[in-house]
Amino acid sequence: MMLMSLLLMQAAPLATVDSPALQSLEHRAGASSTAKDGTIIVTGRRIADTEAELKACVARKCSPDQDVAATLAHAEALFLAGEYPESRRTLLAGTGRNRRHAAAYPIPVSRLYNGLSRLSSVLGWRDQARLAAISGVDVLREGLSKGDERILFQQLAVGDTYAREGRLEAARDVYRAVAARALAGGAAAARTRALLNEAVLYTAAATRSPEYRVRAEQAMAAISATTDPALQTLRDAMPYLAAQLAIRTGNTREAEAAIAMLGKQKGGVPILVYNPPLDLWLQGDGRAGDHNLGTNASDRALARRRDIVYDTRGQWADVGFWVEPDGSVRDVAVLRAGNNLWGRWVDTVASLIGGRRYQPLDLPSDDPGVYKVERYSLVSDFGTRTGSRIQARTMIPSVETVDLTVAVPAAAAKPVTIRAD
Repeated sequence: MMLMSLLLMQAAPLATVDSPALQSLEHRAGASSTAKDGTIIVTGRRIADTEAELKACVARKCSPDQDVAATLAHAEALFLAGEYPESRRTLLAGTGRNRRHAAAYPIPVSRLYNGLSRLSSVLGWRDQARLAAISGVDVLREGLSKGDERILFQQLAVGDTYAREGRLEAARDVYRAVAARALAGGAAAARTRALLNEAVLYTAAATRSPEYRVRAEQAMAAISATTDPALQTLRDAMPYLAAQLAIRTGNTREAEAAIAMLGKQKGGVPILVYNPPLDLWLQGDGRAGDHNLGTNASDRALARRRDIVYDTRGQWADVGFWVEPDGSVRDVAVLRAGNNLWGRWVDTVASLIGGRRYQPLDLPSDDPGVYKVERYSLVSDFGTRTGSRIQARTMIPSVETVDLTVAVPAAAAKPVTIRAD
């Protein structure tokens, strides 16, 4: 079941514009619960409270692990409130205070760098995201023994940053290098993750080119051909990827057969089998005055596209939806959004969520299913233009996805509220 959850985390972002990256932010600041009337409430700690706790911790010179915990809690509260730049600054300050403690506290300090990497991605700072992930590797090497498997997992996170940038070959090289080191060192879990990452990488990219479908099939065949008992759960996961690959490449009959083979999922987080691909660059009719990301050549439409791409501050939304027992999705709704949200990209995202397919759940047919809330953020990367060393936002937007809630079964479908407690 843990491997199936991993498939969910990896495949869902890849199916949009994200990567197979693990969600490094640990959302302790957000939790979900079901009220007596069945209403699902997503709560978040108040920023003033987490800020006060962090300041008090720093003032009394608390231990590095306590400092890291308070820093992450405040950064996460800021993130949930849509204060992305301030959340990143909080993490930067935390790494500045605690980097020198890496040898004694490698795991807490590496978590800071993972959070910094994720926030940098959401803000479009891809180079900084990759460098933060690499710093996480350095931190673990300082404090852990050379053969510790957690170092390999952190190296995979570096590969994930390449995947998020669309640098598939660079990501593949990292995954394969980690798989080789894991095989040599007997690190079965890291090897499993590395092999899976490559298969997921090409499965998600299969809609772009027939070549990637071939590579995805080759990666899955290589996994299926393994005989190591420690990789049995990985081999068992291949039908999930086969179903995803079939759907992505338009083979409906093959896809339905693969989904039928999966059977019903017994508990846990709903496993995403298919997520319609998102291409913001091609959305909308591009008419002058439309708040979309269309490609109409008119100057006014192009100017609007530049506006929305260059000003992504506050361009986020929390979207909630039900996963029904048969694996379909219903009642997709925007629960809250940033104060600068405009354009039709959120409507496009919501529409695509409605087309998702999850593995059928082992629940009664009259059960409402599982409710989920996901954060979507419009991102325009920073990069250097030809002939200049000055960094500026690119004209190609993408969407970063973060799952804000665990699966919450409920006795009845009720409205959803989001509040700060």
